[in-house]
Amino acid sequence: MRNNVFNASVMIAIFFCLCQPLYAWEKEYTHPALSQEAANASKVGAYLQNELGYAPGLSSQLQIINTTTPFIQDLIDRGMDPGITTRSILQWIREGSKLEDALIRQARSQHHFHDPIRNAGLDNRTDYPDWEGAPTRLSPFDLRGESALFWMTTGTSSTGYPQNNLDTWEEARNRFHESLRSSSAPVREQYMAETFLALGHIFHMIEDMGVPAHARNDFLFGHYRAFYDWGNPFESWVEKQVNDNNGQSPWSGSGPVVFDKLAKYFDADEYGGDYLGDGISPPEGIWGLAECSNYQFLSLSTVFGCSGVKYQFPHPAKEHTSSLTEGNKVYFNGANYGVTHLARDSYTHYVTTMEYGYETFAVLDSTNTTDDIGVFEDYADITMPRTIDYTTGLINYFFRGRLDVRRGLADPSITTELVITNNSDNSGIPQVLKGGTFEIYRDDATETRTQIPPGDITFIPAWTEASVLPNDGGATELIVQFAPSGEEARNYILVYRGGISELPEDPDPDDPGAI
Repeated sequence: MRNNVFNASVMIAIFFCLCQPLYAWEKEYTHPALSQEAANASKVGAYLQNELGYAPGLSSQLQIINTTTPFIQDLIDRGMDPGITTRSILQWIREGSKLEDALIRQARSQHHFHDPIRNAGLDNRTDYPDWEGAPTRLSPFDLRGESALFWMTTGTSSTGYPQNNLDTWEEARNRFHESLRSSSAPVREQYMAETFLALGHIFHMIEDMGVPAHARNDFLFGHYRAFYDWGNPFESWVEKQVNDNNGQSPWSGSGPVVFDKLAKYFDADEYGGDYLGDGISPPEGIWGLAECSNYQFLSLSTVFGCSGVKYQFPHPAKEHTSSLTEGNKVYFNGANYGVTHLARDSYTHYVTTMEYGYETFAVLDSTNTTDDIGVFEDYADITMPRTIDYTTGLINYFFRGRLDVRRGLADPSITTELVITNNSDNSGIPQVLKGGTFEIYRDDATETRTQIPPGDITFIPAWTEASVLPNDGGATELIVQFAPSGEEARNYILVYRGGISELPEDPDPDDPGAI
């Protein structure tokens, strides 16, 4: 009887371990801390104050008045507390960054990978097909996923689960648009809260590109291990540093990374597997974050001598390292990649495998590991500030559209005239508006917002799909005229939606509806 009880306990423990959530940077502290650090370093606080009238900036309180919408219900299913309906903008960002990793029906995190060498999402099933039958609540445990970039821009999945993503870049744009155009002030406030919730999810996606395992197709052993050692040890170590720092990031960035396309923050298609040369680190701001992580770091299952066709990457390469002895430890010195402690010699590098639904242990056919404090410290000192800088740049990119509007000289009793100049700016790089649509709204004394019919608006000069409005210090002006209403407007709100880019002939295909 004792043996039977013992065996049953072991099986329960193994099953419990196999049912644990699957995380990248740990969701409880690390993702919210990174998102907060990036938001504080970005221009969004000033944007909220100067463009949208939220004087407290990121501290502005926003309330959700309707928790029955599909978007909010989806988040409640994933663990959002429906009783907390009022938070600051910064808190909504933090909440969204946590919920992206939560479970709903199936694990979302298998769509949080991007291999810049193969331009593909997760595929661990090729090398470990037996895991598909593992006894988990995620059955069938399909170790494949869409690229994180594809998941964030399209919101659909042809493989793996879940099948749809409600927190895409386009959906964040749509919610931002509704927060500016909805009639009711409380509804506008809810949409603004949903905008920053969705952006928290998006920040989570770019932050995952700073995790070596997520840029090197390493899900099975880099995340889904159990029983003797749960999760990714590097990410768990980072989580502890953030937790010990009162939930704040011990690392800070040096400034936003700037790209002219959304996709480039993830993968700029600049790295094709070539060696940069001795002592040369990845060029930040030229390569996407996934490319930097893939080239410069190893992950638990993609160390030197690892097995499996999907775990092979050209760099870091063993021949470009040297030996480094510190005390009783021997390291692979990756100074040629900018990482002194690239990996540690180890003859006890165990991983878990599945045989007939039971967990077993096997020795990886390599003699090195990234599971070491010295490796953790070097990796974190490089990738954490870099991740913050890429996330900061992405926030600024979302909020790059800016307009200056002043009253014109027309007789206000006959014509309301507004003079528009373009101040759009992507982290210091002027942006051009091309085509797109201008919408004008009027607020009355009760803050009810009404759109002025487009047919009632005259543009001087005429505004067409081919028109451009450059950011040239106000030298180029666009005048709009429309008949005044019988009641004096409390506010006029001008919204542009369309192409915003450095070069009007080279728009961003993933962001055609910038605001």
